[in-house]
This record gives sequence, C-alpha cells and structure tokens, in this order.
Amino acid sequence: MPASKLPKTLRVQTKVNGEKRQDSTTDDVIFSIPFLVKTLSAGQTLQPGDVLATGTPAGVGFGQKPPVFLKPGDVVEVSVTSLGTLKNTIADPSAINQTVSRIQRHSHIPISNLDKSCGGVGLTSINSKQLYYRHAGVPNGNPIIFIQYANIFLGVFVLFS
Repeated sequence: MPASKLPKTLRVQTKVNGEKRQDSTTDDVIFSIPFLVKTLSAGQTLQPGDVLATGTPAGVGFGQKPPVFLKPGDVVEVSVTSLGTLKNTIADPSAINQTVSRIQRHSHIPISNLDKSCGGVGLTSINSKQLYYRHAGVPNGNPIIFIQYANIFLGVFVLFS
C-alpha cells in the first residue's frame, strides 16, 4: 500500500503465542521514518527488503519481572494498521539461517568479525568487547560510524556535532 493511502498514525501491536506484549502508535517514535531513511542512506545503500530498526514500544520480555525470553516454537505476530500482520515462529538455535547466505552474497557489510581480524588483531576493544569499527562520511558532513560486535551488525550511527 502506498504511504499516501495510510493513516497518519499507525498502531503497532506485538503478540507472543497470542498474548499481547506491545501496543503503541507511530506517534511515539523518537525519529521519523524519513529521518531514519535519510540518515541510514548517508552511510549505506538501502536495498529492497532491508529492515530499519526503529526501536520498540514498552512490553518487551526483557523488561518484565522476571524477564521472559523467546524460546524455540514461540509464535511472534507483529501487526501494523492497514499493512497487516507478520507472523514468525522462533527456530531452534541449531537451525540453519537461510538469510545469512543471501545477505553475504549481496551486502558489502561483513556478517562476522572473523574476516576483519586475525585473532582479534585489528579490532577495537570497547568495554572489553572486540568490535569492528569503521569511520566514514563526506569531508563536510556528519561522521558515520559502523560498529559490529561478534556476528551481529549493531547499526549505523551518525554523530551530530
């Protein structure tokens, strides 16, 4: 559906195994979607299917007392007004992730620190964590920093002076 046909405010709801965990609207996001797209586009080429992490409303399992974590077999449903519902079943940690090989074929961002170091040489240590770090950007623009920890790409951070 084109953005012009969507309501100004969208409701986002998350259910785990049918139990509502999150319920919020896009009025609560800190940065607008156009701002996020502009910022991320300054440091990398966005591709169809890319997911932009915008944060999360209250209700995540980690914030519960005691914390509740997803486990294999759990069904997570995320619904967005006028767009529909995305439903995923949590896989066993030993399951093969088909997405990783697809991303490796099409992305210039490494999936792992292993190809960036030899025994950790060349990685930056922050709070005793070994990180791959790259600083990029245009000479007169805001600096862009890529940080990757272990096998997880944490994100693109744009620093404003």
